[in-house]
Amino acid sequence: MSENRTKKGWLQSMEHQTSQQYRDMRLEELRNATSYVAKKEKEREDKNIIKVFFGLLVFWGVVIFTIFQCHN
Repeated sequence: MSENRTKKGWLQSMEHQTSQQYRDMRLEELRNATSYVAKKEKEREDKNIIKVFFGLLVFWGVVIFTIFQCHN
């Protein structure tokens, strides 16, 4: 009977350890996914900033070109 309890306690201990390892693994995957998403959002923001900059550059280029054309 005592041996059966020891095996049961050992089994429960192993199950707890395995579930803890599984939780740790899933948490690490979640961290990696969150990091990946944040990195992609940052890249997207950087691209949008560049698009806005070049859009304003083209806009003011057209405005200045039009002003010079009207004066000549």
